Amino acid sequence: MTCRDSRIKRLLPLYEAGLLNLQEAGEVETHLLSCPGCAEEMFAMQPVITAIRGMENPVDSVEEPGFLVRFVSLRWASVATAAALLVVVCTSAWLLLPGWLSTPPHPPAADLARSLQHLEQLGMDDYAGLAPSDSRFLTALGLFRQNRTRDALAAVMPTLPPVGQTSPAVHLAARCHLALDRPEAAQRLLAQHPVPPGHARYRDYLWIRAVASLRRGRHDAAIADLEELARHPGINQAASADLLQKVR
Repeated sequence: MTCRDSRIKRLLPLYEAGLLNLQEAGEVETHLLSCPGCAEEMFAMQPVITAIRGMENPVDSVEEPGFLVRFVSLRWASVATAAALLVVVCTSAWLLLPGWLSTPPHPPAADLARSLQHLEQLGMDDYAGLAPSDSRFLTALGLFRQNRTRDALAAVMPTLPPVGQTSPAVHLAARCHLALDRPEAAQRLLAQHPVPPGHARYRDYLWIRAVASLRRGRHDAAIADLEELARHPGINQAASADLLQKVR
């Protein structure tokens, strides 16, 4: 709230002391109503000016203030009230607006983690019969099921197909990244090996991508994948519908 109007800033102490003519006082008042920074500075001056006035005026003085002094004081009271309101409104907006503009609340991360841990196993049930001829894949799968995730990832990475092609090894590697709390790496891997609709592994591809999006806090992307997944009958259909209810 820094004001660049140097002329007004020079007039503020004179205005507070009641030493400006009516035209200059009017300019200051108009500026105060639109500039929270100067309004705050004006309030900060009040204790100092009040102390100076107390030293200048005898305590036992009962002289009636003149009309001009009363008029300026009345105008200052009105401007001070309006300026105070402006400061309060601006400060409240600055503090509260981010909350008003935020997206609807989503389930706590711990609740989502429990749901994902329970539902994730559903996607692993048919992995054993995917590539029985590839001993390296089966070794990696066995390590993954033993919760030896780092060993599983090291074993499966050499079996990945070229970029642009897909295989069960890609999805197993992505699941390893998720288990190691690396959702960004899982999404990068899926992006390098996309699965088209109608492919046998399309449901698994959508499921892993949705889980990775949820782990990264990207609920809109996760909801889009879960909605697509819920339209395809299969192992993850009911799990997707259940998870959709939690994140919508």
